[in-house]
Amino acid sequence: MQTILHVLGALCIISISSIQTHPGQSVTMWCPHNIHVTGNLYWFKQSDGAVPITIVQMLYTESRQKVEPNYFNNFRKDHLVMDQYSKNTSLTIKKVNISDSGFYFCGATGYDVKFGNGTRLEVKGNVCEPLSLYSNFYLLFIALFFSLCH
Repeated sequence: MQTILHVLGALCIISISSIQTHPGQSVTMWCPHNIHVTGNLYWFKQSDGAVPITIVQMLYTESRQKVEPNYFNNFRKDHLVMDQYSKNTSLTIKKVNISDSGFYFCGATGYDVKFGNGTRLEVKGNVCEPLSLYSNFYLLFIALFFSLCH
């Protein structure tokens, strides 16, 4: 995992560039923001070869009054949860599946729009990956060697 610091105007972004996980696990991505009074926070997803789409938007106020997020493009709050804090926003994906793989990034609006670096999420097929053909031959060779030598 690698952490990247990127500064865009008045918005300072720190994001994890890559997360690898397996189906069924939960993942939380973070994005700092510098909204001082009021603005909108967004999370977006970009799948390979596709344009970014909006996942969720939430109004940020200095008083941090509880505002319900607005979900878009068939994303649901029972699977993706957006939270806001004084200088951060987070997106938690519960029980990830293969279709959750993609590039996630946040955006913030005040007087202009600022985007974070984002996080690439890769959901692996199974917790136990099948052995390669080479590994199978190697294990067969070891078993054969020990059976002949003992």
